[in-house]
Amino acid sequence: MKTVFASLYGRISIIFLILILLLGLAQLIVGTNSARNFARESDQSLNRSLAADLANHASEMYARNLFNLLSPAISDGELGIDWEDEVFAGALLTRDGEVIHGPSREQLADRSTQGNKQ
Repeated sequence: MKTVFASLYGRISIIFLILILLLGLAQLIVGTNSARNFARESDQSLNRSLAADLANHASEMYARNLFNLLSPAISDGELGIDWEDEVFAGALLTRDGEVIHGPSREQLADRSTQGNKQ
């Protein structure tokens, strides 16, 4: 009886061991796939959120830059730009139909002389 019980116990132990290993393997596979799916969905959610917010943040930054550029020229609610100021003079391309920005004026002059040669 001892040998029958021992061999039966040994077989059940081996079957349980195999089942535990299979369940562990299944859990590992499912867990890995779940982690991959979670990572993929998180990345897609982050990308969608970033794409949706990007235009809003860009508009806010542009508005803030314009405000910071023009705020020194506003006094008593009136916009009074000093065209001799270094910041405004450096940002100005044309005024009264004339090209004011030096590098742009040089480029246009070079192109017009090259166009006359052809």
